Amino acid sequence: MKKRLRLAEDPVVAEVRSIRAELWREAGGTVAGLIRLVEQRKPSKRKPTAARSKRTPRRAR
Repeated sequence: MKKRLRLAEDPVVAEVRSIRAELWREAGGTVAGLIRLVEQRKPSKRKPTAARSKRTPRRAR
């Protein structure tokens, strides 16, 4: 059997933690700064796709 990595050694967990630390530093180390940063980075709402002008007619029985 392969030796299982501890959670702290998992590369995915390490990457998430490094990104979180970077965001925290960028926000100035405060919760209010983090909220402002997240608000700024929110993606804009996408425009809804245009609806079809005519529905497909039902087939006659």
